[in-house]
Amino acid sequence: MARLTTWISGQVLTAAALNAEFDNVEIANTFTIANITASAYGAVADDSTDNTTAIQAALNSGSPVYVPPTTSSFNYSTTLVVPEGVIFFGAGSSTTGQTGRPSTHKYTGTGSAMTLNAGNTSSASWDATIMNMNLIGSASSATGGIGLNNVGRVQIYGMFISLFTGGGGAIRATGTRGTYNITLIGNTMTGNSSCIHFATTGNSTDQNWRIIGNQCAACVSAGGRNAA
Repeated sequence: MARLTTWISGQVLTAAALNAEFDNVEIANTFTIANITASAYGAVADDSTDNTTAIQAALNSGSPVYVPPTTSSFNYSTTLVVPEGVIFFGAGSSTTGQTGRPSTHKYTGTGSAMTLNAGNTSSASWDATIMNMNLIGSASSATGGIGLNNVGRVQIYGMFISLFTGGGGAIRATGTRGTYNITLIGNTMTGNSSCIHFATTGNSTDQNWRIIGNQCAACVSAGGRNAA
């Protein structure tokens, strides 16, 4: 029987392997998972190494990007740009601590920790997913945890987002064209300046947000239009 754990290590996941693992499933294509700790990227979870270049390289690969569980955090200091169509996922999140938990990021910079940015010419269907990780910030981050700029069709599931206290909040919507079809399910946002911060401007609108089963605690409003 094929071992599905091989894809987590960054190996090629073949159609044959999946078809051998599951009955009555027929898969035609082969794809690769980009594990940020694989030799091609080299991210290190030691609560000190700056992994910006390594993680961004994995995101730029176009493959689904996997952040493995570790006993410490993957630190980075520059905003990660999550490209269109990327799945960025971990092994799970935890609400009981900041480090030493499954798939933990720690952002030490001053901007947003992650951004999905379609620019200001029009809103775009981004078709990206971020899920099952811890995202820990700091007071120096003025624009928050996950920034959504003029994008649509984005899913954020099972995240633990904490300590973004500089004003941007855990999740921040920006731009002049608005956001749409944003799905937030099962996230925990605690100890941030706000949980969901709507900072879009001009004639833009934020439409069709689905916010289901999220927990928000100890978040203080900090300007803009705040939710949760």
